[in-house]
Amino acid sequence: MKKLAALSSVCSLVGCATVGVNVTEGQADNFVKGVTTQQEIVAELGPPSVQTKMPDGSVTLVYSYAEARVSPASFIPFVGVFAGSTDTKSNSVSFTIDPSGKYVDYMTTQSAMTVNSFGQTTNRTGVSPSDDSIENNVSGS
Repeated sequence: MKKLAALSSVCSLVGCATVGVNVTEGQADNFVKGVTTQQEIVAELGPPSVQTKMPDGSVTLVYSYAEARVSPASFIPFVGVFAGSTDTKSNSVSFTIDPSGKYVDYMTTQSAMTVNSFGQTTNRTGVSPSDDSIENNVSGS
């Protein structure tokens, strides 16, 4: 029984890959506009994926996250060619920092799609971001 549980755990990990920092809107909402500093955001969330300094001296910090899950059917010989797919979802949160180093606002972007074995893609929309899937959406605080 223990071997079966261990094998099940290993198999569930094989088909998933993630990269980046997954920042939620709840985390972003905790920062106070005009009070929180760039250094406090970085201390809380870690280094951003991208940092851009604008000509006016303001800074944009971008935290990106992506996840890919291969369907179990993809691993079945012969069947995987026809029934296999990969579900992907990603999100990014962009924080705007004014020239004095204070947090101004944030914007989020989410997307999700499924790619089948033939390279065809399907965008998954109409699903709440709180569900397992993320809808295509752009929102701000």
